[in-house]
Amino acid sequence: MSKYLRDLDKLRALLAYDPATGLLHWKVRPSRRVRAGDLAGHVRDDGYRAIIVDGVAYYAHILGWAMTYGWAPPYLDHKDGDRDANRLSNLRPATKPQNGANRRSGRNNTSGFKGVARHGSGWRAYVTIERRRINLGTFADPAMAHRAYVEAARLYSGEFASGG
Repeated sequence: MSKYLRDLDKLRALLAYDPATGLLHWKVRPSRRVRAGDLAGHVRDDGYRAIIVDGVAYYAHILGWAMTYGWAPPYLDHKDGDRDANRLSNLRPATKPQNGANRRSGRNNTSGFKGVARHGSGWRAYVTIERRRINLGTFADPAMAHRAYVEAARLYSGEFASGG
């Protein structure tokens, strides 16, 4: 049983979740510095909002989902890729590969496009499916390579495909 379900009644007594905004507010005054009605949690370095209750950190998106539906999926995806946009309409259960397919390009990306890397004098397009990199070909222009990536990502990952 996940910590979200084990502590759900207690968390519901302490916090109010607004599905339209995705925000959690304190119902009670948890400390001298925080008042009832204040926005709960803080945004971590990785972009996720975390709420600490009794020394245990809870992700706001999973907490909001569990408070609404009474269960917590193993993976919960933010449709728009914004890790602090916790509106219920922006969340969906996912598998680990689906959640990974919706990630944005990495910080060390030099092409400016997800799924595109420099290869010799051209640009190689690739898509990663369940930890396997599939080469889609080499293109003269990075934008052309990116179009190949987007097409393949939609084919393999459907609605979870991210072009970013």
